[in-house]
Amino acid sequence: MRAPSSLFLTLLACACGADGQPSADQQGNEPTAPANPEAPPAPKVKVAGNAAQYLAHLQQLVERAEAAGETTIAGVGDDVLLVKELRSLTAGPFWGEAAQTASRAPKADRRDPLPAIVAYHGALQAAGIDWVFVPVPAKVAVDPSLVPDAPAVDGRIDVHCVAFYERLREAGVPVLDVLPALHALVQRGQRAHCRTDTHWTPAACAEVARLVRERVAGKPWLADAATGAFDVVAEKVTITGDMAAMRTATTRPESLDVEVVQGARTSDTSPVLLFGDSHCLVFHSGGDMHTENAGLPDHLMRELGMPITVVGVRGSGATPSRVDAFRGGKFEGKKFAIWCLTAREFTEGQGWAEVPVKR
Repeated sequence: MRAPSSLFLTLLACACGADGQPSADQQGNEPTAPANPEAPPAPKVKVAGNAAQYLAHLQQLVERAEAAGETTIAGVGDDVLLVKELRSLTAGPFWGEAAQTASRAPKADRRDPLPAIVAYHGALQAAGIDWVFVPVPAKVAVDPSLVPDAPAVDGRIDVHCVAFYERLREAGVPVLDVLPALHALVQRGQRAHCRTDTHWTPAACAEVARLVRERVAGKPWLADAATGAFDVVAEKVTITGDMAAMRTATTRPESLDVEVVQGARTSDTSPVLLFGDSHCLVFHSGGDMHTENAGLPDHLMRELGMPITVVGVRGSGATPSRVDAFRGGKFEGKKFAIWCLTAREFTEGQGWAEVPVKR
């Protein structure tokens, strides 16, 4: 196994200082100009002092897997890890000029996520729509102990995401960094990501819905649109995750605790829109998404006390979900929007186009 490339170490040094910490302007997780100054501060997880060593180990695993044509690797215990998600953590800074080498998007002019997200923020502002950007962190970013033979770390290893979120905040984009809350979920003995599936768990969906509700607490439109409380029923579901089909080794089904939100129904007339990739559909829409009424949309409806509008795509949440929302006129009458997609999309997706909000 060859040592990490000098390019990788150079790119990592751009995001971290010599001690593995972010540069001085990247250490906080709080927005410099939050969209909702009344929102409570999120808990923080500091960057690990040995993040560079951890990512170097991760890069070796990715290079070996890709050389063998493998799309997954075995994690610790029964966990399965997606190779392209691991690769996204080691790709280096993925915005600006660095996007041309970090991103695998086929079109060069769509590799940099920064201008597309900032432009979309401007379009939403112009339309009078408040919103929040919710990237779903990688499984091993939330729980680094799942990587075989990796060095123990005492903080977060997604150093390039930390830096990127700060860049977005400097441009006024309201970023909701959910990693600290999901890390705390794991520390409490719960799963934030499925063992054999590329998605988060129902418990993570419920936690993120709570964080979103904190962002809109006290908004006049929320009280006006609320229709009442939703009851929940605790159940267990057994799933065979989507990564099972990617492996030649036998992958055992996994059992998950879910809270089914009774009476949760979407509505196009809601003032709230959730859009993005299949993290907006898993445990919500049934079928290959495992079960119904226990995903992020349902827990958002429970937290907000109202139906919401949902536009989720099975695939890239970067551009296609925004195109679908635009073509379907889904932003009409909206007061608040949540754009939720996997963080690996920054480097592993099909690219970031500028898309209008309304006609």
